[in-house]
Amino acid sequence: MSQHGGVQREPAPGRSDARVAILLDRALEIGGEHDLDGVLHRIVQGAAEVAGARYAALGVYGGDGLLTTFVHHGLDDDAAARIGDAPVGRGLLGEAIVTDRPIRVTDIASDSRSCGFPAQHPQMHSFLGAPIARGGRRFGNLYLADKIDAAEFDDDDEALVVTLAAFAASAIEHMSLVASERARVEAVAGQVAAEERERARQEL
Repeated sequence: MSQHGGVQREPAPGRSDARVAILLDRALEIGGEHDLDGVLHRIVQGAAEVAGARYAALGVYGGDGLLTTFVHHGLDDDAAARIGDAPVGRGLLGEAIVTDRPIRVTDIASDSRSCGFPAQHPQMHSFLGAPIARGGRRFGNLYLADKIDAAEFDDDDEALVVTLAAFAASAIEHMSLVASERARVEAVAGQVAAEERERARQEL
């Protein structure tokens, strides 16, 4: 039995190696992206693949502790539109935000921390949440739901997702630094251009 109340399954021969290979491939793809939106989508798709999850999402939150960006996988655009506004980080998602460790749940609906889904939201059962953090800084969380071939996510799933989250934190931090440097360069260029215009005006 696992610590989460389910039967701990032994991985099939070669299954773990194959998933590690997928993890490394997805990590390389994440590192090859050049914009934040692409990075976030690569992360959430990779997490779903390595953990065998039907649904996956990535939440990035601001200084107020609420989710400001929510990227999902497994729902088409029409289904997402019917659900309505993206979550802001309450219930089980909120618990994943405040804790500094992964969370695994066998049945979302029966967990005391869970809030009700919106009316048009698909039913989800098993859950795995992992923080995206680097150097003491929290960027967000990965959320996975509905293990495809089992009743719950296991230790291997958690280890793979936590590893991917580490790659994700590094990529997000890099993109943030690039964006900050780009903004600084643009500000300096704008200042230089303004000074040149003023100099030209004075000469005229």
